[in-house]
This record gives sequence, structure tokens and C-alpha cells, in this order.
Amino acid sequence: MSLFHDLDAPRGLYACEGRKAQVVAQFADALEAPGACAEYICVVCMDMSASYQAGVCEHRPWAAITFDEFHAIQLANKAVDEVRRQEVKRAPELRRTRYIWLKDKHAWSNRQKTPFAELKCQNLKTHRGFRIQEETLCEIFHSAQSAAQAEPLLDRWYS
Repeated sequence: MSLFHDLDAPRGLYACEGRKAQVVAQFADALEAPGACAEYICVVCMDMSASYQAGVCEHRPWAAITFDEFHAIQLANKAVDEVRRQEVKRAPELRRTRYIWLKDKHAWSNRQKTPFAELKCQNLKTHRGFRIQEETLCEIFHSAQSAAQAEPLLDRWYS
């Protein structure tokens, strides 16, 4: 399913079956049927699906694309896990710690806090990646109140 929402006035606008580039055109056609103007769509917030990106580029090329928080953090989590998988070869104590690095720090059980405390003292690349993702990127998403506040923080984080 593909769902389209109005972010200014939180409400569903359109739903259709499929996750292909063509659903963007279907949405624009459905929006214009009752007399609205799809030309006014200037910002699209979506997941990182290549088909959605292609659909927006093809059918709404003037629209700016923003990726949602969940998928941005998911991508950072994948990167941290890849670092852990590579580093476990030289640091076997990282075995069976995958969910420590992928879970939100606030949701850790006491069984997860103890190994983390031991591992963070070892100057591991996995821990550095985790700090970049959890303690910086997630903090930006939770603390910024607007895009204007988030943009310089994200620029600084990225650099």
C-alpha cells in the first residue's frame, strides 16, 4: 500500500495498492479530480524507496524530497551494524551484542547495559558509530522543533 497524507493538516489524502513510481502520478491525478491542484505539491516526505524517489523525480520534479526520521535512523543503524560485523573479527567480545547497538539506549535492559559499559571503554569503531548515530542523530530528531532548527544541526552532524 502507498499512503499519502497532508502534513500541514494531518489527514489522509489518498491510498492505493502498490509501491511503484506510478503511484505518485496516480495520487496527483486523484488530487486533481475534485479540483485541487497537484502543482502546489512542493515538498514530499517519504521513505527511501528507489521507486518512490523515481516517481517524484518523474512526476513532480520541482518537489523537494525529505526522508522520514524512521528510515534515516534505520540507515544509520545498518551502518553501525556493518561496522560491528567487520570489527567482531578482531574484537570477539562484540559477538551477541547486535541488539545493544541497534536498540534505543533508553530501551536497554539491565543485561544490555553491563556489556555496553565494558565495551565503550575499548575504543571500538562500533561504539564510535553508535555515538554518531544514537547520541547525535537521534538527539537532533528529538530536540529540533522545526526544519530551520534541524538543518544546521544535521549539516554539522553530517560534516
